[in-house]
Amino acid sequence: MIKLNIQNLFKVTIVVLSLTSLAGCLGLTRDIPKESIVSVSSIKDSGKPSAKKETVLMLDRFESSSFLNNDKIVLTKQGTVYDYFADIRWSDKIPAMLYSSLKASYENKSSYNVIDFNDSTIDNQYLLKMDLRHFEANYDEGDLSMAPEIYIEIYAVLVRRSDQKIVASKVFSKTDQVSENKLMTIVTSFDDLYQQTQNDLITWTDKSINNQ
Repeated sequence: MIKLNIQNLFKVTIVVLSLTSLAGCLGLTRDIPKESIVSVSSIKDSGKPSAKKETVLMLDRFESSSFLNNDKIVLTKQGTVYDYFADIRWSDKIPAMLYSSLKASYENKSSYNVIDFNDSTIDNQYLLKMDLRHFEANYDEGDLSMAPEIYIEIYAVLVRRSDQKIVASKVFSKTDQVSENKLMTIVTSFDDLYQQTQNDLITWTDKSINNQ
């Protein structure tokens, strides 16, 4: 099995300050029940069947920093880990949740056949490696009573398996200012922004493979 060492491409420096739970001190409106489990969604199938091209793309699991490798909604302040929202969780650890959604989106939208990193029975011509750098609510102004900005960033590297050549790479970075400091509004903003990110990533991947 081909092993690719691109570890040096995936470097994120994080200073962890505090991991205590922020609950009532945020000025946050809780508009969903405590201990709620929330998730992001995949891009839905258009309903129009289309023939997939023969090329097979393997989606590798997300690399991520340890502070993102949990099921809590991360808060940051000026790019530094600040805290987590209390009494609400993602449906899985963030990298795993985003991966499940992304794979379903590729299956629904991509022109190519997609397999996950556990499937070693099917030959694949391309490998997509991804570094999850940011998936957080950022209180950059320092006022925790104000609505945050959602920040998502993924660094993607497309590798041709035959010669391990990196044929394309790109940083997908998006932000969205949340309209109000309410939990459900924040979660919805995460979902909307990740939908856009998935769409951009799939479009870029298909175009990059087409250009080979």
